[in-house]
Amino acid sequence: MIKRIFTTLALVFAFSTAALSADYDLLVPSKEGGGIFKLSKMFNEQLNEQGFNSESQVKGNCVNAMADLRRTDRPSLMIYLTGPSGISMRKGCNLENEQQFDKMYSGYLLGSVEGVCTLDQSLTADAIKSSGKEYTVGTQLNRMSNADLIFGALNVKTKYVTYENSGKVVKGLIGKDTDLIYTNIKDAKKITAAGGKCLFVAGTEPFKGLPSVNNYLDKPLNIAANYYWVLSKNLSDSQKQKLTTVIEEIRNGKVLKNYADKSWMAEVDVDVKQALRNYVIAEKQ
Repeated sequence: MIKRIFTTLALVFAFSTAALSADYDLLVPSKEGGGIFKLSKMFNEQLNEQGFNSESQVKGNCVNAMADLRRTDRPSLMIYLTGPSGISMRKGCNLENEQQFDKMYSGYLLGSVEGVCTLDQSLTADAIKSSGKEYTVGTQLNRMSNADLIFGALNVKTKYVTYENSGKVVKGLIGKDTDLIYTNIKDAKKITAAGGKCLFVAGTEPFKGLPSVNNYLDKPLNIAANYYWVLSKNLSDSQKQKLTTVIEEIRNGKVLKNYADKSWMAEVDVDVKQALRNYVIAEKQ
């Protein structure tokens, strides 16, 4: 019994020492296995290769991660997703104001592309636009505004089924609970593997061979994009400047470019800081 107690204490001490040995904590606002978890994992590896001694801590969801970020006095980082479908839309995950954004913003990484997909190989964008039928559409609650805007512009009648996450949206489609889904286009590979296809993307430009929804509209839509970016807290001015430089190097490096290509995320070739700041301000109005 005594041996077991000492063994347990040794493990706790070892874990605590490992956690405290890192100079920076990278808080992951999701469970293991999701898209933001994988991006955070890659980002943490790149930070360490660039000389940052950082350690990732999986928090399960953005509410837990933001709560810990607000409480901590340690130098901490977190990848954040801002946009109509971003974690910034969820209660408990939002930034308080533009001043907090200015203080915590450290650089951007990638963009997230959304689109419409189906298992029905006979369906096309023109077909759903002209059929007059009602389609059952699966999506996440935080993507509803964009989905409604797109299907409304196409004059498509819809009945929505909402899911907790994009993985369940895809499962619903494969299970034939829905006719179409509006989701993160990175799910396209799962859909094609199941015999389906994607019809178009929500952005103004084509992506991965998929046309923009604007190809099928008389009046183009300007769907707000979602961006992954890095916020930080409790960094000195020199630490933050180093972090900003390293993020730029990672963004322009081969590893992130290969990751974006493999994961069906969009490289961002313009500075989106002001767009992100504007979105934070708009959320508060």
